[in-house]
Amino acid sequence: MLAEKEIAAELGVSSRTVKRWRAMPDGLPFIALGGRIFYRRSSVRSWIEGRECFPNRRRRSA
Repeated sequence: MLAEKEIAAELGVSSRTVKRWRAMPDGLPFIALGGRIFYRRSSVRSWIEGRECFPNRRRRSA
């Protein structure tokens, strides 16, 4: 498990960004223990992969 600052550093974003992601309706999964927030690396990776977008590959007729 990683603390908020550790996951932010690993992702290259600020702690505030991690907090915003956590507050989203489909936000970053976390674990609250004793008033502290932790993140499971595998859960964060899955959450990021689930947000992957692919371009529309359909060709438009001319």
